[in-house]
Amino acid sequence: MLPDWLAHRAATTPERVALVAGGRSWTFASLDASAFDAASILAAHGIRAGDRVASLLPNGAAPVVLVHALIRLGAILVPLNTRLSDAELAWQVGDVEPRLLIVDDSTADVGERAAGLQRNVTVVAIDAEGRIAPPRGFDSSAGARGDMLHLAHDPDRVLAIIYTSGTTGRPKGAMLTVGNFWWSAVGSALNLGTHANDRWLAPLPLFHVGGLSIVLRAAIYGIPAVVHDGFDADAVNRAIDDDGITIVSVVAVMLQRMIEARGGSPYPPSLRCVLAGGGPIPRPLLEQCAALAIPVVQTYGLTEAASQVATLSPDDGLRKVGSAGRPLYPNRIRIAAG
Repeated sequence: MLPDWLAHRAATTPERVALVAGGRSWTFASLDASAFDAASILAAHGIRAGDRVASLLPNGAAPVVLVHALIRLGAILVPLNTRLSDAELAWQVGDVEPRLLIVDDSTADVGERAAGLQRNVTVVAIDAEGRIAPPRGFDSSAGARGDMLHLAHDPDRVLAIIYTSGTTGRPKGAMLTVGNFWWSAVGSALNLGTHANDRWLAPLPLFHVGGLSIVLRAAIYGIPAVVHDGFDADAVNRAIDDDGITIVSVVAVMLQRMIEARGGSPYPPSLRCVLAGGGPIPRPLLEQCAALAIPVVQTYGLTEAASQVATLSPDDGLRKVGSAGRPLYPNRIRIAAG
């Protein structure tokens, strides 16, 4: 069994910053309290271990609180892509059959339409702080019963179902376990190292595995996850300069826009890793990064493997253009013909 990551951090480093989002910071203690409150309300909505709860949420604190609350209940998060059409969302909701669909003010209408044709799907609102609307008659003093909460987790239990992009057909719901996310975090830490002052910036959508894995790794490592509403090159650059960001996850086009917005100015030495995935980085961009001493770490990941799978050393970036590097321990990659 694996301990609950957030509960462990709340007990051992309660005053350390856990999350920065929407202009506010949460310590591990306060994020733990928010997750407990959310779990209590979800339990009052009838959510139990093994139930599926879909979310249709933009980046912010809400999806972070939600995933930790669902882990506590042993329930399964199904983050839906806010950029999908009504028909695409309705198909995924029908395919995964969640008990609840969690929305905020910006997604309430499309969420209602997506759930409208499905039976037994209740749409529930969450606010920007991660507070979930309770059912009628909810007793806020009751909390969740002890037998509802899981503070130790079977590594084989499904934590999330994340739909692939569907570029070769219908999207597929990848069932990712607690152990998948744990070993992905361990492999990344063994490769990149962990520093006490790390702050990991997530401008990627949290409904993708690349974004979701950052907030789970942050809880495991005991470092802050800094979540931006979306990608803005100037905002990312300011965060690196002013907020002590040490790791940022991007794709090549985002990195190019960051460099262009910076106008040739180098990054501070506190930035120790620009983790770049989503496809090979073109040689001209790699050469720009080398000239500016930007610590680019090219990586390959996929939804079915809880994000990062292989990573290329920065020293090999220009020597092995197009390579994604070696598998992260303890991953193994097998290439099969046909």
